[in-house]
Amino acid sequence: MTLALALVLAQDPLRYNYGEKINYVFEVRHTFRALDESEETTSIETWTFTLAEALTGGAAKLNVERALNGMVVDGQHYQIKSKPHRGKEDRSPRGDVRNREPSNQVDPMFELRLLRIGDIEYPPTAIVKGTEWVRESKPTDDGLAAAQWNYKATEIKDGKLFGTFTFIERDVEKPIRAEGKFTTSTKDGWPIEVTFKAINTHQLGDEEKLPTVYSFSLKRR
Repeated sequence: MTLALALVLAQDPLRYNYGEKINYVFEVRHTFRALDESEETTSIETWTFTLAEALTGGAAKLNVERALNGMVVDGQHYQIKSKPHRGKEDRSPRGDVRNREPSNQVDPMFELRLLRIGDIEYPPTAIVKGTEWVRESKPTDDGLAAAQWNYKATEIKDGKLFGTFTFIERDVEKPIRAEGKFTTSTKDGWPIEVTFKAINTHQLGDEEKLPTVYSFSLKRR
């Protein structure tokens, strides 16, 4: 038996904590930059996750509050006070997200396509440095295309898992492709930071669907 295999067998698989007292808060930034770099828009949000209902098998229904706090348009900052969007979503212990409620009513399906890119789902087995795993999703009834994530653990230290990932949609015109990095807590499984850049995107609500590079940043407070 190799040392790496022995370490895997000795560890427990990493899972998300969905206890009654969870209260995870994140600062999230969405940036859409035109391909010719003529325009760039960033929205700044606060996301808050709390438990709505414990489900069977360790899964949970979560309350998700998303509050828009500001915008940056071509370098100009604007503070915004808006009514938070309150929705729910179901999550498995490994991190699979179902029944997510979009906050954008103009372009809700494309918002869901973007948001799922940064969902970090763990493998069924324990993770050590160098572990690689693949996640695949089938087309959904509400119109989400099939997709594939490829994850790799690059480091585990100080209670944190560091990794990289790629994402690609399948069997859809102009599939979204993305590359990113993540840091999660080995204590509670939740993200500490997730960043990625994606192509074949457009700004939410843009009727012309002008192509952009989409950058996403999530940091736990």
